[in-house]
Amino acid sequence: MMRVVSCTVLSAGLFVSAVQSATFDVNSAVDAVDALPGDGNCATIAGACSLRAAVMEANAHSAADEIVLPAGSFELTLAGTGDDDSLSGDLDVRASLVLRGAGPTLTTIDGVAMDRVLDLHAPTETLSVVVEGLALSNGRLTQVLTVSAGTGLRVAQNVVVQLLDVDIRDNEAGSAFGGAVGIDNRGCLGGLRVRILRNRDPADVGSGRALAGGVTTRGPSSCFTLIDSEISENRGDNAGAIYTDDFAPITLTRSLVSGNSARVAGALLLNNRNEVLLEDTTLSGNRGNYGAVLNDGGARLTLRNCTITGNGGSNAMATVGALQDVHGGFGLIFLSNTIVAGNGPGFAADDCSNVTSAGGGNLIGSIAGCTASLLASDRVGIDPGLGVLADNGGLTRTHLPGAPARDFGVDAACSAIDQRGVTRPRDGNGDGVARCDVGAVEFTEAQFLDGFE
Repeated sequence: MMRVVSCTVLSAGLFVSAVQSATFDVNSAVDAVDALPGDGNCATIAGACSLRAAVMEANAHSAADEIVLPAGSFELTLAGTGDDDSLSGDLDVRASLVLRGAGPTLTTIDGVAMDRVLDLHAPTETLSVVVEGLALSNGRLTQVLTVSAGTGLRVAQNVVVQLLDVDIRDNEAGSAFGGAVGIDNRGCLGGLRVRILRNRDPADVGSGRALAGGVTTRGPSSCFTLIDSEISENRGDNAGAIYTDDFAPITLTRSLVSGNSARVAGALLLNNRNEVLLEDTTLSGNRGNYGAVLNDGGARLTLRNCTITGNGGSNAMATVGALQDVHGGFGLIFLSNTIVAGNGPGFAADDCSNVTSAGGGNLIGSIAGCTASLLASDRVGIDPGLGVLADNGGLTRTHLPGAPARDFGVDAACSAIDQRGVTRPRDGNGDGVARCDVGAVEFTEAQFLDGFE
């Protein structure tokens, strides 16, 4: 049962000035509009403070207001599409805001499969939004949207958004669709402990409806950064997890990308000169014609202390099991202390096409079909002995490294902490010398549930 709290603002009963922020405590799960937007009171005609009414009041103020949601499910039941003022359908945010719930497993904003869930609009100047402790779920778009979509969350240009402990999950593409199912980002998005899960085109892979299952991020002024996060079990056409275009940069740190699927790239499709950094991150079990990553259009991908394994074809076989780089020569994929092994089978290559060692310490399982510029500290044709993807401590699942990956990294290229938050380097082979391990996980003799010793 939803906990009911009083609906209050900082200046209760008065109009809120342009410089005064307000806090709205939502006390009703009934989806209803605000009776008089701009009067400083979050109140429907019934006198309750609904989520929609709180958003409408916040939009009427120039100050950055806060909306507090208790535990419960807040269903957006007012039918309608094309409205940009939160009168129906999705929630349209047009002013700086903090939207805070009780936790992503406790507080859910539910689109009831009628419209997008949350839409952050482009203002004339920069808009700042914080979304914390809630889930955006069950959104569904049926109209044709070839420019932007984002069934769970749309972030427009000039919007800066922080996601803290947020789930974007179980959103769906409709019968006529373009863009991404989970998040469409043209602003600057930073996320900590974000989970983008099971956002899908319900049709078979290859339908062409959803450009990406998880995320699209585009534009030279955009940014997309996730830390301690997970993108899993999403399905799209061009990319399962992330499609990026138009110079958009991406950084994933201490994160997991797993079980995503698409016709083209199972995990990531990089296009048009994107700068992409993956650090202490695992790509596992993704399925596409290019199992994990397709790097195209002059994009540059850097992998530091990552684990790329178990990726392959949507059906029987991929063209390349893990990393496909189309730039020729040694390409624009740069590796250090990274495992690329156990992928495929691939018609052209199991593990990679073109890669360059950018510091050494890499372990590549199969070099067949892969044009590689390697250093003396890199090793090929070796099974890293990885454990299954499992909870080994930390915030995301990982593959524990086997003996061939322990203490074989290059310390100069070693990240400070691993995917679980364990400090590096450690003595992983018992010889009394602490050396960096290859891959996303630093092996420790005592593996505690929280990932720390």
